[in-house]
Amino acid sequence: MTFKAHVYPARSLPDLRELVARYWGEGRRSGRAVLYRARWRSGDDTPSFAVYADGYKDFGGSGESGGVIQWIMREFGFNSRKASEWLEKWYIGYSFVTPAPAPLPARTSHNHSPPSSEWQHHLRAAVRETQRLLWSDAGRAALDYLRQERGLTDETIRAAELGYAPDYMKTDFSYQDEDGASRRVSIPPGIVIPWDMNGVLWAVRVRSRVGALAKALNMSEDHFNYGSRRGEVVDKYRSARGSRPSGVLYGAENIGEDRGILFFEGEFDALLAGQQLHGRTACVTFGSASNIPAVLPEHTQTQLRGHHPIYVAMDADAAGQNAAARLRHLLPDSLSLPLPPNCKDITEYAQAGGDIRAWFTHATTEHVPDSWSTALLHMTDSQGHSKGAGAPVYHTLIAAINTGRLDPQDFTLNKLLTIAKEAGYGIKPSLARTGIRVLLENGFLQRFSSDSVRITDEKVEKKPGGRPADRYRLVSYAERHAALVNALSPRIRQMAYPIRKTHCQVPTIADLTERSFDDMRLEKLHRAEVEAESEEVKAVQFVERRIAARREKRLKILLIDALDDSTFTPLPEGWQIETLALFRAAFLRALKLAGKIGSRLDENALVLGITRPSVNKYVLMAGFRIERDQTAAITLQPDEPVEAQVKRGASALVGKPIAIEAYATPEDIDRGPVRLPYTAGAACSIRQRGALVRIVYQTANLHIPILDARQPDTSSCRRPRKQGILDLRSSGSESDMGKQSRLRRMRRWDRVADKMLGRSQEEDDFADYDDDIDEDDGDVEDYAEEETQPEVRQAGYTREWMEGQMRLRLELLGWRSKDGTQFISRKTGEVIPYNASLEELIELLVNKPANAERRALPKWRGWVEEQERQAQSPPADG
Repeated sequence: MTFKAHVYPARSLPDLRELVARYWGEGRRSGRAVLYRARWRSGDDTPSFAVYADGYKDFGGSGESGGVIQWIMREFGFNSRKASEWLEKWYIGYSFVTPAPAPLPARTSHNHSPPSSEWQHHLRAAVRETQRLLWSDAGRAALDYLRQERGLTDETIRAAELGYAPDYMKTDFSYQDEDGASRRVSIPPGIVIPWDMNGVLWAVRVRSRVGALAKALNMSEDHFNYGSRRGEVVDKYRSARGSRPSGVLYGAENIGEDRGILFFEGEFDALLAGQQLHGRTACVTFGSASNIPAVLPEHTQTQLRGHHPIYVAMDADAAGQNAAARLRHLLPDSLSLPLPPNCKDITEYAQAGGDIRAWFTHATTEHVPDSWSTALLHMTDSQGHSKGAGAPVYHTLIAAINTGRLDPQDFTLNKLLTIAKEAGYGIKPSLARTGIRVLLENGFLQRFSSDSVRITDEKVEKKPGGRPADRYRLVSYAERHAALVNALSPRIRQMAYPIRKTHCQVPTIADLTERSFDDMRLEKLHRAEVEAESEEVKAVQFVERRIAARREKRLKILLIDALDDSTFTPLPEGWQIETLALFRAAFLRALKLAGKIGSRLDENALVLGITRPSVNKYVLMAGFRIERDQTAAITLQPDEPVEAQVKRGASALVGKPIAIEAYATPEDIDRGPVRLPYTAGAACSIRQRGALVRIVYQTANLHIPILDARQPDTSSCRRPRKQGILDLRSSGSESDMGKQSRLRRMRRWDRVADKMLGRSQEEDDFADYDDDIDEDDGDVEDYAEEETQPEVRQAGYTREWMEGQMRLRLELLGWRSKDGTQFISRKTGEVIPYNASLEELIELLVNKPANAERRALPKWRGWVEEQERQAQSPPADG
């Protein structure tokens, strides 16, 4: 079979059979091909998807075929460019998160039926004979393997009806082969695993005598003695002809109304876990990574419906993780349980002396992954304020739920704080209120009203007209994951395209999405007009926009793609998280002591959701000593370009060149170098003279842990001064006003904005700075004066950023007045103040006609008169 050639780097393409085996598991060999059940369509009960060294073909469906690149595109949903990039990384052994498989199209499930009653009758008789042989002298070595290598008890072995076939065991059931000859079904040699569910025999699977089993039996591995694979080692797992394992779950008879469900990759893992867990959950499997169907059979959907929770603990190799991703696609509410470190599967963990029951208890106790903590520290409310306040509150909420005293489906803020205080991880009430609001507006929580009658509480008596406390429910894990992605997408866009100058980027124009207009409740028709009018200024910022696009892509990898990483680091014992600053310090200390984060400012700032100037303060709070002025040097080689070596050195050392050390002769090394400030020209000139040249780099400061460090006392921490937003709250330019005047104006506008937005001072504690230390120790107010609950506004793009994007466009178009207080359209003459609303800025940009009120403005009239005079004046002679 030949496949269409594809353009690709000069290196040879990999063997597709090896690549597919990493993600689909071991298939069934057939000559040069490896056969699998088709994953990209439903209804493939027998392996008909053939994978060759250089391509694949689906013989059971439409006949689709392709090469290595096409398989990667279809499996992971990539385009050709991303598929080539992925394959290039795979070549060099790049360690990346296994990409999720491409979403399967919506299909209706086929009605998988069991084998015929005649097949079941004859195969069941043969299985009973294998059971007798297992407990006889002929099966003593196989029985020892099950007891010692697999850790199964005699009770488990008998309950699973395991058997042993010392050779091919023919049954009395016959079938017609391809040539029309009558042949009898045989059970291959090995340990026999019948899939007998509720009196129906669906399949007879066999663990072949290869690998560890062959070694335990003290024999050589079995080989094929017929067909095109004669002489090859048999597959690790085989099935008797006519088996239909894809139609049922192994272990499904253990599913009960009050039990959760735990998926494993193989039968022995499921049996061992079920034995150790003593009925705490039903342990089931599809048999192997390659047996997971594209669509769940109807009776399997019925068995799983209504059961919660559903856990997935597949093998730790690539095939197992890909199978876990497919299971999560089939079962969106399922939760992945990480296997113990350095263990391929749960059986290997038990062989090493691990306690499966303790592992399950620990794994099913919900923790907050490090990637989620970082994402929550970047999360804001719907106004773009209270950045990071949701992180310590979410940690507190999960810890309270793990105590078993807080119902995640019905709790109040007061209940949460009470349990947290009694458990010793209290949190400030003001931070709790703010964090709950952030989580609510980002979709982590749902709020509902109490159906109880009006209660006679002392607080209600003091506030007539009050209502019962708000009640909340925590949404499912899958919904929380989706909420994080939904919240981070606009946040990343706003970080990558700032509206103010940062340490490494100038204000940059972004492409405005439909969601940005939806979040602002603006007409979508204006978006196309805004983008059309912005083409000119986008071309001006071509370089800046390209840099911003790369930064956005990098942030998505670091913040969104990392959400699938479920590893977590426990916070330092005894460190409190009662304020946002203390939580950040504790989280930073945990990561640094675990070796998960270095000392680079950018890295620390991104993890904590803070600015670079704030990093050192948190490093000190986290109990680390900072050693500054760290340098490293690299000697230039005489046969390579200087700039290329300097750039490579900067990348390797993560630093910047600051000096040149030159040695005229080798003897000068003892006397010391001549040190000069670094410039590329100087380095080239000195090296051309034959001198030995070393480039000195400034590297990141070292953070040395203080092992007996104590958490800082918040009473000694002063609250940072709020920083106002000049462009939004002032009528003049920054250079026209003094510092004190500007600060007074900011405070006045803060108070006005608070009244307009209905925010209290407590709610604004986290508004404009990201490292607040709140000192509110007041009681939690469980009752509000309003009779009805205020509408929950979902977080997304902020009005401040949208207004900044509009102002940036108008400034680059040259429409800002010389005194900086107004914008004047060069097309319609309309004049609006600099701090006009978002709607007015959009109308000005898309050339909406000036309204009657603005027509009376002197500047607008003067502009019109000037245009009329120019139109009436005769053209000047050439």
